[in-house]
Amino acid sequence: MSEPIDLQGDFPYSSYQDWREAAVKLLKGADFEQKLVTPTYEGFSLQPLYQPADIKDLPHLQQYPAHGNNVRAVNASGYKLQAWGIAQEKKVSDAKELNQHLLQSLERGENVLHLVFDSGIQQGTFAWHQDGFQGNSLESFQTAVEQVNLDWISLHFQGGIATLPIFALLFAYLQEKKLPYDQIRGVLGMDPLSMLAEQGQLSIPLSQAYDDIAQMTQFAIAQGSPLKTVLIQTYGYQNAGCSASQELGIALATGVEYLRQLLERGINANDLADRVQFSCSVGSNLFMEIAKFRALRVLWNQVLVHFGIAEKDVSLSIHAKTSLWNKTIYDPQVNLLRATTEAFAAIIGGCTSLHVGTHDELTQVPSEFSHRVARNIQLVLQEECDLTQVIDPAGGSYCIEWLTDQLAQQGWKIFQEIESVGGMLPALQSSFLQEKISEIATKKRTNLEKRKDVLIGTNIYADSTERSKSSAVSMKSKQVPTPKRKESEIQQSLQELQNASKEDSNQVQHAINASQFGATLAEIFQALHPESSENLLTVAPLPQKRIAEDMEALRQASERFEQKFGQPPQVLQVNLGPSRQYRLRADWTSGFFEVGGIQMHKEHDFLDVNEALSAVKRSDHQAIILVSDDATYAESVANLAHAIKEAKPQCYLMVAGNGGEQTRVWHEAGVDEFVNVRTNNYHFLNQLLQHMGVL
Repeated sequence: MSEPIDLQGDFPYSSYQDWREAAVKLLKGADFEQKLVTPTYEGFSLQPLYQPADIKDLPHLQQYPAHGNNVRAVNASGYKLQAWGIAQEKKVSDAKELNQHLLQSLERGENVLHLVFDSGIQQGTFAWHQDGFQGNSLESFQTAVEQVNLDWISLHFQGGIATLPIFALLFAYLQEKKLPYDQIRGVLGMDPLSMLAEQGQLSIPLSQAYDDIAQMTQFAIAQGSPLKTVLIQTYGYQNAGCSASQELGIALATGVEYLRQLLERGINANDLADRVQFSCSVGSNLFMEIAKFRALRVLWNQVLVHFGIAEKDVSLSIHAKTSLWNKTIYDPQVNLLRATTEAFAAIIGGCTSLHVGTHDELTQVPSEFSHRVARNIQLVLQEECDLTQVIDPAGGSYCIEWLTDQLAQQGWKIFQEIESVGGMLPALQSSFLQEKISEIATKKRTNLEKRKDVLIGTNIYADSTERSKSSAVSMKSKQVPTPKRKESEIQQSLQELQNASKEDSNQVQHAINASQFGATLAEIFQALHPESSENLLTVAPLPQKRIAEDMEALRQASERFEQKFGQPPQVLQVNLGPSRQYRLRADWTSGFFEVGGIQMHKEHDFLDVNEALSAVKRSDHQAIILVSDDATYAESVANLAHAIKEAKPQCYLMVAGNGGEQTRVWHEAGVDEFVNVRTNNYHFLNQLLQHMGVL
């Protein structure tokens, strides 16, 4: 047997201090903290390098996957025996079309039936709709799932406020087909607090929503069904701009509220533990998102232990969905790259199932090709990248372990803040949460506007030849066929259901009976909740606004200008002197304007001031920017600016860079504004487009 190789002899140990001294030397006087330490929206700063000392006191490092607080994995084998579920949302309205889509998708790699319902609930003045399946009866549901073996796959149904009627519809179908309840797995739950936060109002009192969740949970427990019925969904908060730590704190506070409400309604804590489903958005900050999913398991374990549930009985199911917050209508192919990063983060973080949004979901009804590409992102990660072959690949990473701990601490702190104001409902009613989220969202938008944060194709590297498609996407509604109905039996069953709700008896079985006779989801919902929708609880809704929307609005305004006048708004870029002296500044400058849909005339480099002035006089441009190196500016700007303003007194004259000590002199000579890395890109372009008559 050969002697072991002494690698340390060839590669001597270097301490953190050695590395830091080398880094400081390379910075050449720049501040180490400012250049290499990164503040986060989550409330702590990222160091450029992590080492064993940063994580030496973390207790979970001694745990195995599926042990302790489950930070490393829910299953001891990770994904080796059972990979995450591939769950692409289905929002097809027509039953037959949906059936074809489901069968094709399941044949091509999906293993979770992720169905979004639009039940068309209308109660009083309140209407609740979402794009999705409009089959509102047992007959249409049977058509939609024909030849789909529900006992072979996992289910993920999104029904919004109509979840209990959809729950009854599912079990009516199972009874019709004589399928065993204990073989049907997945989630069919409702998160009324997130709906309240997103919409600002619910169509029923919150207490009745809690009653619905309790009824579904009790029925599932009694029937031996493993379906998860308690949903904690953070999409709306993340899409409003919250940080990862806020998302964690909100998820915990929501879960605690639901546990309290269901315990008050007589459900045992140990029975509840396995009924909870978290559904979280995943953003594109790779390491932060990996740590977020790991931290969620740590924190939820801590919550359940506080509720008296033994640590060994704690497990957590997390469904992940790629974020909408950072997706764009321009350069939509980049959304593929964002979604791939997000999918990778969710998987490494240990999600149970995953939805990857299509790259064009903002601008059109996604095609079969779009769905195929989104689905194949997961399949490639699963089958070709072998992400199923390593248990907890993030485990032991100094950075990710440290981030997990920091996020857990910050998430718990935010949870305690929410609890200190009375819990989730008072936090929403008082706008405490809305204001906290708005603070973070405003910081994110400001950093995007200043190009400190980057969205490729939107606030940097824009394709100036691209024109947008409509971003008002909605599924086309089709006429829903009238189902076969037994009117007398329907009316009797609905009356029994309404009476049952008044007597607080088991509503679910009555709802199942009504569904079997042909009652619609809306009729069942009305029987469950016959009260008027007046004087319902209202809160300030969270704005569901993507971070790119304001920047995109500038380009759309420029496109409308082009449609009206035959050309987009234009700026003449006057490049002074040999290109090699200022090429980076010139490219940066043209990119600065092009993200607003402005056409830059930047092709010519003018070797002297007279040539440049002659070109300006011949042009009809009313917005001009001078670009060169600082030495040329010192020699030329004052005289050239004066001459330009003399020839074109109404033009808007800019200089790329910082005027420094010459700022006042150059302003007096005719320079209107300076453009540099400190300029707020969005505000500047907004004002410029107003000046040019575009806005």
